[in-house]
Amino acid sequence: MPPRAWLLAVGALVAGLFAGFSLASESVPPAPLPDNTAGQAKGSEPEQPTDTTIPGQGTFWVGADVESGLYHSAKNSTACSWRRLKDASGEPESVLADEKSAGDAYVHIEDGEFFASTQCNTWKRVTQNS
Repeated sequence: MPPRAWLLAVGALVAGLFAGFSLASESVPPAPLPDNTAGQAKGSEPEQPTDTTIPGQGTFWVGADVESGLYHSAKNSTACSWRRLKDASGEPESVLADEKSAGDAYVHIEDGEFFASTQCNTWKRVTQNS
């Protein structure tokens, strides 16, 4: 390769590296927070979790938003679905368990997990007799 062609090739390679680095170094915006209001009437406030209940619509961080334990959602339509997630990444690998339920549904959730519920009736923590 003639010296001039070699210099042009090296120059193009260096310019390409800097252009690629510049594009790759731009910040990526964070993922949006889950929308806990889907299926809710406009103007109404979303249902909030309590010490013993979890709303049937939304994504919650177990141990922070809701308490761990065994929960029951009664008389669900066929559209009710839930997921236990190891993180909130949205990646398929984060799903620990999931189910679509008609009628009654039970789920046991642990601290540190995320719990996502869609179109379910309110989840009530099951108390066990000691």
